[in-house]
Amino acid sequence: MPRRLSLYGVLLSAALGACSDSDSGPRLDFIGATGLTSNDRVLTTPGDSLVTRVFADNRDGKGPELRRFTIKVDYTPLTNDTAAANTPELVYLDQAVTGSTFYYLQRFSARTQSGRERWTFEVEDVEGNKDSRRYLLTVNNSDSARTFHSYQVPLYAARSATSRSSLAAREGLVFPAYPLLTNSTLQASIDLVLIPAANGTVALAAPNDESVAAMAEAVGANAWTTRNGTSLKVTALTPVQFDALNTSALITSSFDASPAAVVPNTGVLAKDRVIAFRTATGRTGALHVKELFGTTAAPAAIVRVKVNR
Repeated sequence: MPRRLSLYGVLLSAALGACSDSDSGPRLDFIGATGLTSNDRVLTTPGDSLVTRVFADNRDGKGPELRRFTIKVDYTPLTNDTAAANTPELVYLDQAVTGSTFYYLQRFSARTQSGRERWTFEVEDVEGNKDSRRYLLTVNNSDSARTFHSYQVPLYAARSATSRSSLAAREGLVFPAYPLLTNSTLQASIDLVLIPAANGTVALAAPNDESVAAMAEAVGANAWTTRNGTSLKVTALTPVQFDALNTSALITSSFDASPAAVVPNTGVLAKDRVIAFRTATGRTGALHVKELFGTTAAPAAIVRVKVNR
């Protein structure tokens, strides 16, 4: 049976990605265009920033209204490191929706370790009928054989629940608030949070710092069972010296040899500042503030990280 699209749907049909084979229940599709992710991909840039646009409807008003939209993701490492276990499927977003149509723009950072991540997008109507789409992303990071993990990711200051402000340093994964709300395992993986400071500036803070508690709603930290006490040092290292941290011993020394005070919050960050940190589990890393960008209302940073495995 041919698919029947609304007038707007006809205009979009050339741009839509994977399509449904069913003619009943709600309908969900990816919108495909340059710069959008809608199919399986092999990524050449670990931690790449990606965008997916989703369109859902109740088949041109012929079916029950929509009521729920969810995004789920699971991560599978490609490594012999038994400590880097699979991440069980986690709920990245669960949102109530109403009406006959729904659009969603998903911005996220891909994994930084070698492995695969499967993203599943699902819509449900008021009668419980569902439709879903998924894609698989594969990352090959050349640092997989090293004793430390090296990557670059954007962090967005915790201004709203959609801000990707929380970093699981070892895994190199960045999360917004929703997946952290009730997932205690995920909460325990967070080592650093980018916090907004005065006049559009930003600071890095340990999850147990009072500044994170003050932004709990935007971080998703209202009911965390674990708030890691990451130790931070604002070092005098330069970007060139950060580049030279090419062994686990040197990364450890960046923290141990620094005379800077141990703090739970860096204070206002400046471009090219190098922060040494030690997680609550004793893992040591260093972070270079490569860029500060965004607006006064939504400041952000691009950071380079080296962390011992």
